[in-house]
Amino acid sequence: MPRRYYKTVRPEHYRTFAEVARLGSFAAAGAALGLDRTTVWQQIESLELDLNVTLFHRHQRGLALTDEGRLLLEFVSPLVAAFDSIRDEFQARVQGQEQLIRVAGIPDAELRQAALQFRKQFPKVRVAIYERASLEAVQMVENGDCDFGNCLYRTDVAGNPVVHFERIDEREPALLTPKDHPLASKKRVNLADLVAYPLVLAPPTNPWRKYIDLAFEREELLDRVQVAVETNTYHSAVEIVQLGMGISIGWPSNRHEEVPGLHFRSLKHLFGVAPQYLIWKKGACLLPHQRAFVELVQKVFRS
Repeated sequence: MPRRYYKTVRPEHYRTFAEVARLGSFAAAGAALGLDRTTVWQQIESLELDLNVTLFHRHQRGLALTDEGRLLLEFVSPLVAAFDSIRDEFQARVQGQEQLIRVAGIPDAELRQAALQFRKQFPKVRVAIYERASLEAVQMVENGDCDFGNCLYRTDVAGNPVVHFERIDEREPALLTPKDHPLASKKRVNLADLVAYPLVLAPPTNPWRKYIDLAFEREELLDRVQVAVETNTYHSAVEIVQLGMGISIGWPSNRHEEVPGLHFRSLKHLFGVAPQYLIWKKGACLLPHQRAFVELVQKVFRS
């Protein structure tokens, strides 16, 4: 029987494991790390032999973590993030690069206000904001494309093994209609009222669309929902309502500007509230300016 390849486990094996878990492929992880596919496979095999477990199983779209693999990822991710953050910042300082904070997240007036205040306090640090849907913001933080994220998520979703979720606020769902719309003056709006009109909703890939659909389904009203437009952005929803194409269900910023001719009303009694989080990689070594940014965001959202 041929002898299986075995190699002493080193710290880089755990980095390789984290990349395979992130990308779901030996080849993709190798490309990201500058290793060939065989080397990646050998490092994963070494880990499995050393720990006496199976870390991945194959499925149609590539590799998926086993239960033991998910547990190891929880241990490994903070360590990898810490080393990466120190390395990246050290190299930036040595090369004389400007300090940069990258934030991906949902459009938010509070976040923009925090960024403006931060720039005044730290003029040598550049802040770049990339407005994205919540799911994409989490993925950008996971992949290291951004340092921080701003997202809405149910509390039962905030258990990502790679990402730290810091709750900073919550948003109430709101119905956006023209001021002369029948539902703008109705004393109490229910789900049956909403299905009587074309609706502007988030697309099915948005976790909150699924949550809305579930509420209608519980009342056996889902098949009566009239979708006029699907959009992930608040500004698009405002424009669509202004055009008279439908009424919108969404989660606007708590400090959203009043829109002439439009009416907002809370739908908290129908859909509850959406927890809002500031996120970053678990275990990341937050440098002084990054920690200051976190504290300022928390202060702005509390005020």
